Amino acid sequence: MKVFLAGEAKTELGDWSRLPNYRGEAPEVGLLEALLRRVKTDGWTVVDGICWKNIPKYRAHERLPAEVGNVLGVVMRARKAGCNAVVFSRDRDRDRQREKYVLAGISRAREVIPDFPKVVGGIAIEAIESWLAALQGRRDAEAAADPSSLLDESSLASKRAIVEAADLAKLPTDAKSLRQWLTDAAGILGISATALFGTART
Repeated sequence: MKVFLAGEAKTELGDWSRLPNYRGEAPEVGLLEALLRRVKTDGWTVVDGICWKNIPKYRAHERLPAEVGNVLGVVMRARKAGCNAVVFSRDRDRDRQREKYVLAGISRAREVIPDFPKVVGGIAIEAIESWLAALQGRRDAEAAADPSSLLDESSLASKRAIVEAADLAKLPTDAKSLRQWLTDAAGILGISATALFGTART
C-alpha cells in the first residue's frame, strides 16, 4: 500500500513536511507515520507528504469551505502520486466548524474523485499533543484547553518515543478522536480493533 501523508507541520510529518529537494535519503519519521507503525509495521510505505498550508486548492465549480477544499486537494494530490491511501490529521484548536468541514471534505472526496483512495483522516481534539498525553495514559486530554501544557517533552524524537512506548490497551476511552483515527488505520491495514486495543479499558 502506498501512503500519502498530510499534517500541520514537522511534528505530524517529520521530514515529509519539507519540500522534496530538502529531504534526506532517510526522512525523519513524524507522529503520523509512527502511529501507523503501531498499528502495523509492514505492508505499506510512505511515498510523499505535504503540510496542510501547502495543499493545492481543489478546483470546483462552486465555492467550497476552505477545509473541504483542503481535503479534496490532498486526496487529489495523493491520487496523482499513485497512492492508494491518504493519512492525515488536522488540529481542531477549539474550532468546531473546522471539524465539521474536514469530515465533510472526506465525504465529498468519496463522491467526486474517481478511484478514491482509502482515507485515515480526522480531527485531533484539540491538537496532536492531546493524543500524546492520552497515549501516556492521561484522561481528559482531549478536553484540555492548552494541550501543549500536558507534555514535558518538546522535541520530535521525544514525542515519537511516547508513541512507540504507549500501551494501546491502556489508552483512555475518552480519547475518542485518537481511538477513531487508530480504528480507521487498523481498518485499511486489515487489523481488528481487538487486536489493536486488546480488551483492557481505562
